[in-house]
Amino acid sequence: MFSPLRSENYFIDYKPKLSMPLEKTKNNIRKTTAKNWYYWGRWNQVMLFTAPWAEFSKTSIFKKLGINNLKGDLKILHGNYYFLNSDLEKICKKTITALDKNFKWFTDFFKICNNRTNKLLSLEGKQDIMTFVEAMIQVMGCSALVEMTDMCIERYLKKLCEKEKIEYAKVAAQVRPPRPTLLMLYQNDLKSITATNIDSFVKKYKWVGTHALEGKALQKKDVLKTKTESAKIFSRPEHLPKKFLHIIKIASELSFYRSNLMETINKVAFGYRQSFISAGKKHGLSYQNIISLTYNELKLLLKNNSVPPDLKIRDKNFGIVFSNNSLSVLLDQKLKQELKKHEVKTNKDINKIIGTPASKGVAKGTAKILTEVEHAKKIKQGDILIAHETTPDYIVAMNKAVAFVTDIGGLTCHAAITAREMNKPCIIGTKNATKILKDNDLVEVDANKGIVKILKRSKE
Repeated sequence: MFSPLRSENYFIDYKPKLSMPLEKTKNNIRKTTAKNWYYWGRWNQVMLFTAPWAEFSKTSIFKKLGINNLKGDLKILHGNYYFLNSDLEKICKKTITALDKNFKWFTDFFKICNNRTNKLLSLEGKQDIMTFVEAMIQVMGCSALVEMTDMCIERYLKKLCEKEKIEYAKVAAQVRPPRPTLLMLYQNDLKSITATNIDSFVKKYKWVGTHALEGKALQKKDVLKTKTESAKIFSRPEHLPKKFLHIIKIASELSFYRSNLMETINKVAFGYRQSFISAGKKHGLSYQNIISLTYNELKLLLKNNSVPPDLKIRDKNFGIVFSNNSLSVLLDQKLKQELKKHEVKTNKDINKIIGTPASKGVAKGTAKILTEVEHAKKIKQGDILIAHETTPDYIVAMNKAVAFVTDIGGLTCHAAITAREMNKPCIIGTKNATKILKDNDLVEVDANKGIVKILKRSKE
């Protein structure tokens, strides 16, 4: 909610629907049951960053790569993302075929990612809000495909490991970005901080700690409180069969783009904050109001001062349903009703949680549950970070934590890649760690086995 690219001509034909109450578009919503939906993850973010994901299948990268028959339905319910299982299967079919027979497909994929990233970076400092938002949406389309491709490759790799009797965690640990992402450059520079260069460092990385058009700029105090460790020298084992090395190479490229795409959005978006603030003042709105608009609503606001009647009550407690090319906004009771369809019960009376090892090691510490990014400030040096999934704005907290545990995540997810770079234990895909654990539980994270043990329950 994922990490971290699109055709320059995409918006010529792109006409997003104006958000409207669900009851006005209910006849356009495709009938599906909960079992038809794949739970993507939870990223509770503002409307201007959330709504564009609903158009993921309409972006030109899918067409360019021969993925033309997706239904594209998507639900985003109070930050919980769901897309159709049938669409994931179609993407997996294309991905696995490319892995087996068409390496050029991935070459083209990554080339598009580079082009779209460079397009977005070229807008730094230009303060053209609509052009920036359009380019941001372009990058988000590629990011969606990167994450879905990761899901497919992870599934393929687990089956291959089982067949070849090779430990999955051993192979997954070799998946690392082949070159540094923006946040990896930050981490590297952080190691050489001195009293004389700290001010220039903070200025250069002011955007670190922000994500999805929100978050506070990096402060000197954040840098001073951060301890860094040099990662161990990494080498790829030579004994893995050639077929594994091929998959590792592709997955490593995906891991770079998964992180770097989002980091690029965050970096460029931070520079546009003042433009958003100025645009808001011109129309009697705050920055928070502005980023609570959809793309099309923002365009209407700037053109004729049109403001949705429910704008000031949206905050982050809203839902979006995209079906049959129609986007609907859900609020209040309608949102609760839709969420209830996807409700999953959790047994909290257990003392052991199982997940997938993403970065090996063992650590003990106090659990801190981060269900919203605002909770990151709870992390103290030596804590265990427990989150649904991490995003780039968690980086300061991740530097303080000794281990990470997430509900979801795949081969190239942010938590896995960051843990490998920081040389910290990490377990992903537990499904329910944030629901079972409580703040201040004493836990042991055994990322060699993929087990989180609850050593002592908090009395709070």
